Amino acid sequence: MKGLKTTVCALSLLMVASLASCGGGNKDVELDENWEGSITWWHTYQEDPTPDDDSDNKNYALYYYAKGVADEFMKANPKIKVKLVFKGSKQNDYYGVSQEVAKGIPTGDVPNMVTTYGTYVYGWAKDGAIADVSAHAETLKADSDYNKGYLDSEINQYGNKYYSLPYSKSAEALMLNAEVMKAGAREAAGADAGKYVAPVAGASKKAYANVDSFEGLMDLAKTMKTDYPEVFASQKKDGNFEAVPVIYEDAANMFITLLESKGIPFVTNDENPVNALKFVNDQKAKDLAVQLTKWNHEGLLATKNNLRMSGQYHDYPSNLFAEGKCFAIIASTTGAPWMAGDGYSVSWNEVPKFDASSSKKVISQGPSLAFFNKKDKNELAASLKFYDFLTNKANTASLAVKTNYFPVRKSALEDESVKELREAAKKEITYETSYADKKNAYGGKVFDLDEAYNKNGNYFMSPVFSLSDKARTAANNMITALFDDVNATTDEQIKKLVDDQFAAAKKYILE
Repeated sequence: MKGLKTTVCALSLLMVASLASCGGGNKDVELDENWEGSITWWHTYQEDPTPDDDSDNKNYALYYYAKGVADEFMKANPKIKVKLVFKGSKQNDYYGVSQEVAKGIPTGDVPNMVTTYGTYVYGWAKDGAIADVSAHAETLKADSDYNKGYLDSEINQYGNKYYSLPYSKSAEALMLNAEVMKAGAREAAGADAGKYVAPVAGASKKAYANVDSFEGLMDLAKTMKTDYPEVFASQKKDGNFEAVPVIYEDAANMFITLLESKGIPFVTNDENPVNALKFVNDQKAKDLAVQLTKWNHEGLLATKNNLRMSGQYHDYPSNLFAEGKCFAIIASTTGAPWMAGDGYSVSWNEVPKFDASSSKKVISQGPSLAFFNKKDKNELAASLKFYDFLTNKANTASLAVKTNYFPVRKSALEDESVKELREAAKKEITYETSYADKKNAYGGKVFDLDEAYNKNGNYFMSPVFSLSDKARTAANNMITALFDDVNATTDEQIKKLVDDQFAAAKKYILE
């Protein structure tokens, strides 16, 4: 342990020294109006391999979006050249681009800006490679149009400085089968619509009320199992769920979000990894894991990792939802288009708090942009100028409409393209509504949720530290192992199982 403490102290001193050398964030860097040069953006938008063939352009819409914004910026700022470079092995390969950055830092072969996540930025900041853009963040805070919730979430990752700025943001939503929620007859509406066979309810089925807590959602799941005996009579095959009332798609998100809702820290920014790992020794965190495991073993709740296999991978929750084998999903708002199926409609709701005494919290997801230190400060100034252009009202609205990511400016919600979707969301949507109308309405619904989350201060981002990526992976693996277990049946056995999995998570993270 002495060796670990020595190493951590050395790293801590290195971080202080390296971050101090970045020039601090007290004064925003200024661009010399006579400066001419180029900036490079390493992004995750896969480039079109056949740019002369327009027939496949829609498959590379995000690349063309970024290219279009860069071209517009260069027209308005002819002295600054913007170079776009795709990194990674596939679309949105954030791990891939992070590996390229890590390889380039020792030699200085890094871009001016990169699309990434805070868990990677933390390590680069310790190396002194990342610019402290706190002063620019303060400028954005002073702009009443800029979304303060995203800025607050961004700095919460690092503690007291900004080493990245918001770019394309998303959240999670609770999606309910609207027909199941309101149907009172024996046969649900839309039984013969398209490929969808609506589930048949028991004679006693009554309309369900919306829920505001996770505990309430689990009570609803119990009622669903009783009301739809044919659907949930046989839930598993080969150890995986083929039917389950509620699916929280991402196991780690579920655990971290519910911890946050209950006021239990997952991790902190502490330089000492042992101190940063709050959840592994927290009895309240273990109690939460025990309750989640019980709900899972009762057949009420699953994550994507517990679903039936589709080829080499677990199936998507939306597929079970479309087949009437799942009635509630908590998943990313970027998946809105996948919920626009035939024969059913979706009720969109905020992610529920854990119980009546908890707070409503939702993870602010989606990548940020980090900026690298260069000898010529004009490069950083030019990069931040491009960032401001990239995230202006028109461009952030355009990206939002193309991707269902949220705009970082409030005024973008009033952009005509966004307003069109939000107006579509006001119309009545039923199982008979066309796919196109559902898709537009659901796009508008998620923008409405974003506005509500921001207004009520629901967004959060977990703190990052040297092992935060492993901590998240450990949480995912831990919940999956707990849910996959078939041997623990009594309360004591489940508690022992949870203790063992928490110990395994701690060992994995610190080894």
